[in-house]
Formats: sequence, structure tokens, C-alpha cells
Amino acid sequence: MEVPSGVVQDLLRNGTAILLDGGLATQIESMGYKLDSDLWSALLIKTHPRVIVEAHKRFLQAGSQIIITSSYQGSKEGFMEVLQCNETEAVALLKSSVELAKIARAEYLLEYPGGSKPPLIAVAASCGPYGAILHDGSEYTGNYSHMRERAVNIIENFHRDRLALLDSTGADIIAIETIPSGMEAKILLHLTKTLKTPYWISYCCKDGFHLSDGTKLFDVVREFVDEKNCVAIGVNCCSPDHVDSLLTEARRALGSKHKPIIAYPNSGETWDSHEKHWAVDNTENDRKNTFEQNCCKWVEHYGVSIIGGCCRVNSMQIAKLKSALQIRGALKEQAADEKILVTT
Repeated sequence: MEVPSGVVQDLLRNGTAILLDGGLATQIESMGYKLDSDLWSALLIKTHPRVIVEAHKRFLQAGSQIIITSSYQGSKEGFMEVLQCNETEAVALLKSSVELAKIARAEYLLEYPGGSKPPLIAVAASCGPYGAILHDGSEYTGNYSHMRERAVNIIENFHRDRLALLDSTGADIIAIETIPSGMEAKILLHLTKTLKTPYWISYCCKDGFHLSDGTKLFDVVREFVDEKNCVAIGVNCCSPDHVDSLLTEARRALGSKHKPIIAYPNSGETWDSHEKHWAVDNTENDRKNTFEQNCCKWVEHYGVSIIGGCCRVNSMQIAKLKSALQIRGALKEQAADEKILVTT
């Protein structure tokens, strides 16, 4: 697998699955903080920055090798609207999301046990979809039809400015995530060609074959296959019930290309944009596999290179996933050793 230099790329060269974090907002809520603002966890960049640092550290302590910043819901426009701040302040807040993650990494490494080789840790600057700032559930539907013919220009201008800002922060990678629309993916394909920072792109999907707006996952994966600065392609914030089929589609679209695949679905609950809460899927109680069992399966059967969780997945579940991956790895090594003994 030929990838350029960088922290994430060095992790990929190790040949083992890279452990991502979970839902930052979910983790913050589990620490006792209520997130009822339109900015979600991004509000805390201004009001409680230390809480964000501690939430990142919880994931690092659980074993995460990549932490995603609190900028998913943050944008220049969003900060100015909600916080009534000026443009300079809004830009500084967006950039601060990366600095807070870097502080968490530095503190974690400083506290790492002496005599042990510290792990490689990457900071991923989150770039969520345009729908995330609309606060109407568009990020889960990809329905931008209300903007009509203005949609392309509005979305392109939004992403151009925010990507440029994130590109200047010194983040190890940009996480272009939860993209629900084929139109938005095409816009991002054009804009990412100017990035100096490597990136991954992951899609929000409504079933096992389609993005939230109905675009085929196969088609949007194909569009990014030959983009050298795109170090991984995959899915996030979708139901775990759909991931097997989605990974099959992604693998089919990649063909002979050895582009790493990333997967970090949610817990299986569904966001109710009207009631503003997560609703339990009726099939959740019938689900046989746990989060960590599913993730191990996706690594083993589909060759997922970067694995983790999204909404409703906290640091405790990431810790369980790390243990499960370690056990699976040990068992595979034991089986290989036994096979060698038998054949010799």
C-alpha cells in the first residue's frame, strides 16, 4: 500500500487496524454535561474547553489512536450566529478545536508510563456536512432541495472556507465525515484537490447501498479512488445493520485499488430531528452482535483499516473494542503458530 508520509500514513503502514475514537458529544454527555445548543459539543470550545480536552483524553486512555476534533458542528457561520461573535473570533474558535485535541494528545503522552514506547496518535480535524449547521436533520437526509438552484454555490462556498481554515491548523488529517449527498461529495471532490493536509471521506447512508439522499455508495467511492491525498474512504454515523453491505459495495467500487477503508457507525439508534433526541431502533433488542463484535468482523472479513464508533459510542465501548481486537489478534497468531507446527 503506497501512501505519503504523515502520522496517519505511518499508522496505516503498520498493517494492523487503527482504532478511532467514538462520539465526542456522547462522551461529553456521559461526563455529565448537557449539550442542548445548536452547536452541540462545539459550544464547549468557547464555554468549557477543558471538558473537550478531558473527553479526548478518555478516548486516548481507552486506546484510540486517532481523535476527531470538536469542529463537526462548528463553523464560522454557526459560531457567529449562535454566539453573536465577530468573524475573527469565530475563526479562532474553529482553529481552537484542533489545538484542544493537540493539548489532549500532549498531556496523554506526557502521562504515558515510563519505559514504554509511546503510541503514534493522530489528530483529525472534523469537517462535517453543510446540513450540520442547518439544525433541521439535513445531515441525515442529504435533502438540500429547499435551496434549489443556489444549493451548489452555497455548499461550495461553505466548504471552501472551512476546509481552508482546517488545512491551516496543522492537523494530521482532515476528517470529511457524515456526507449524506452525492452533490455534496462532488463539490468536495473538487475542493479537496487544493488541500495540503491529507484527508479521509466517509458517508452517511440510509441503507446498505445508498447515501442518505439516494446516491449509490459505489458511485461516490469510485470518484475518490484515484485521489492520492485521500488516505481512506468509508462510512460513518449509519446503522451497524447496514455496514456489511456497505463495505461490500465499497470493496467492489475500489476494485484492485488498495485504498484503506474506514468505518465508524453509530450504536444503531436514530436521530429524531423533530424531538431532538436519539430513538432506539425497534430491531436493536434483537441484534445479536455487540458493537465490538461487529467491528472485529468488519476488520477481519472486509479488511477495514480504520475502525471506531460515532454517535452513542463512548470511551468505555472503545476500550472494549480495543480488548476485543487484541484478543482476536492473539487468537489469530496462535492459530497460525499451530498451523506451522502441524505442517512441520
